[in-house]
Amino acid sequence: MHEIRKTDKEHGSGMKVHELKGKKVLGSNGKDIGKIMEIRLDPLTLNLDGIEIDRGFFGTDTFIGRKYITSLSTYGAVLNMSP
Repeated sequence: MHEIRKTDKEHGSGMKVHELKGKKVLGSNGKDIGKIMEIRLDPLTLNLDGIEIDRGFFGTDTFIGRKYITSLSTYGAVLNMSP
């Protein structure tokens, strides 16, 4: 079976979620907060739900919801706050 779908984007223009694991998470002040452990998607809409971050050996792993994320790129995530 072949799936046909119309899209305005070129094939391969999206971001591969698995490539974000281990990338830096920066606060709005530019401070390194941790690294991306997991990307969570809403199972019904497939929209970004948030990210789980590893805050290091002495930090507590933290879930950051979508509304606190300014951008996601191949370099990592930037938040609109500084926890």
